[in-house]
Amino acid sequence: MDDESLEARLLPGSFNSPFLMVLNFALLTGDRKTLLLLPAEVEGEAYRRLRVRFRVEAGKLFREGS
Repeated sequence: MDDESLEARLLPGSFNSPFLMVLNFALLTGDRKTLLLLPAEVEGEAYRRLRVRFRVEAGKLFREGS
């Protein structure tokens, strides 16, 4: 993974489970990217915190229809 940062918006259709996260993003360039994350790829409690953040933020976004 490189150090490049991209602005993106989380898209509906992303998936969150204890064993796998599939994050679909729309980039400002118009491209779409998908990130697959397994718990073993993230240090310690970071995966759990990311899952909680996903539930909170995705819930807000998807309710607003963004």
